[in-house]
Amino acid sequence: MSQKKKFFGVMIILILIATIFSTAFPILYSNDKAGKVNKEIQNIHFDFLKDETKEYVLLFFGYVGCGNICPPALNEISQIYNKLDKERFSFYLINLKPNVFKDEVDPFAKAFNKEFKGIYLDEKKLIEITTKFQVKYSPKSSFDIDHTGFLYLLEKSANNMYKQKFIYTARPFDIEYISNDLNRLKRGNYD
Repeated sequence: MSQKKKFFGVMIILILIATIFSTAFPILYSNDKAGKVNKEIQNIHFDFLKDETKEYVLLFFGYVGCGNICPPALNEISQIYNKLDKERFSFYLINLKPNVFKDEVDPFAKAFNKEFKGIYLDEKKLIEITTKFQVKYSPKSSFDIDHTGFLYLLEKSANNMYKQKFIYTARPFDIEYISNDLNRLKRGNYD
């Protein structure tokens, strides 16, 4: 193999690694202790949000039967959620595993907090939403999925659609910090 081919091969590998780290690990470019990344995506419209009236929506992507990421994350999110104004905030668990029964997702979410909503999406809609939010997940086996455990904040905009405002990436979630951060947002004391 020529030196030129080796050089270009190494460059391609370095570019791929840089791309993976910049999209899959936003905590690496956040200087916030909760790994908060300011990342706005405008005009978010999904069917499950059409009847949502609350000003803020928290999203978490996980799946029914997850044993290592979801239970601790959802317990932490429940503690955060309990410190928020329920009149202004909603929470949705978006199921990443299409081969579960639709009616299992909402009870799974409610097992962590009775006010949580579990959302089952068909494969097309799941690909659409995970692409829009750049959610990283891949099957590990027929039972397990490797996935990021980030918390996404959506804010209702003037046109009655939602926009993504933040992603909290540091795990475990800093319950006090995130709840204070969201409550500060709620009161309009944000810059």
